[in-house]
Amino acid sequence: MSKVTTEVSDQDSLVKWLAGQDKPWQLVKHWEDVPVAKRGRGPWWCEIKYDGVFCAVVVGGKMPIAVSRTGKTFWHELNTKLLSLCPPDSTIGQVLICELINSQISLEELSGLVNPNRVNVWTPVQEQTMQGVDLVAHDILTYDEVRLGCSHKTQAIRRSEVDALHTRVRKALGQLAHTWEDVASFALAAIEKKLEGIVVKQPDADYAAGHKGYRVMKWVGDLNVDLKCLAVETGKGKRTGQIARLQFKYKGKLFWADLGAGWTDAKRIELTGNWACDLITKSGVHTPVGKIFHLSALQESSKGVLRLPKVNELRIDKFEEDET
Repeated sequence: MSKVTTEVSDQDSLVKWLAGQDKPWQLVKHWEDVPVAKRGRGPWWCEIKYDGVFCAVVVGGKMPIAVSRTGKTFWHELNTKLLSLCPPDSTIGQVLICELINSQISLEELSGLVNPNRVNVWTPVQEQTMQGVDLVAHDILTYDEVRLGCSHKTQAIRRSEVDALHTRVRKALGQLAHTWEDVASFALAAIEKKLEGIVVKQPDADYAAGHKGYRVMKWVGDLNVDLKCLAVETGKGKRTGQIARLQFKYKGKLFWADLGAGWTDAKRIELTGNWACDLITKSGVHTPVGKIFHLSALQESSKGVLRLPKVNELRIDKFEEDET
């Protein structure tokens, strides 16, 4: 009995500790944003990128506890659903790093149902829908490794531990790629199948919480559209007084999009200055409102919403009739 009490106490203390952390998990960076010299020479472990919600499952007590990317626990009703997938006696003292998926609903709906800030209990319909929830595991850590923020075991070793799990949790599908051409081929094949893309991992890399770079990279397909700017919004902090994002409409739905990586401080200042000038002169020549911009997004959701949209360049060669 004392052993069980200790395990439950350890699980509870770890969950409480995670809630106070800023970036408790390893992060993912776009393949093309990682310097060539940092990507390594291969081989790389390439996994399918599943269209789900990041979910770390802390196992060891009477009930598995699902934790979000921010360290906050997901809506508590989710834990009961996960009990049949990862019973506590099968992975005591371990944390499974997974994607939470549910093919019956959109990613936006799933996120809303498990949101840590949710206050309303699931309706009977939502309860039934969440019967279809599933986990796809792609990494594993011990309690101590999570607290330390690192694991000296290589990705290949941790992956072998994932494969050895005796649970109903699915394991992320993947394969070794020996050349950059192999990586590209695997990524493009996944995108062609309407999947989100792939995750590329260095097999000999350790685990480092908060790290965003060569250890774990992603190659995803982009959706590109040309849309008319409807409004602007200035930012806060270091962006105070500068235009930070623009408003657009896509398939009848209004949305805001942040300025992408190509917008340097100089370009932001110029855009803001032109907008401010036109507010006074009413010339409408330089303001971004009414102009066509090229936007990229991760993909289009099942409800026609652009996921993670970013504003790229102003399309001076485009007119309103050229909107996507």
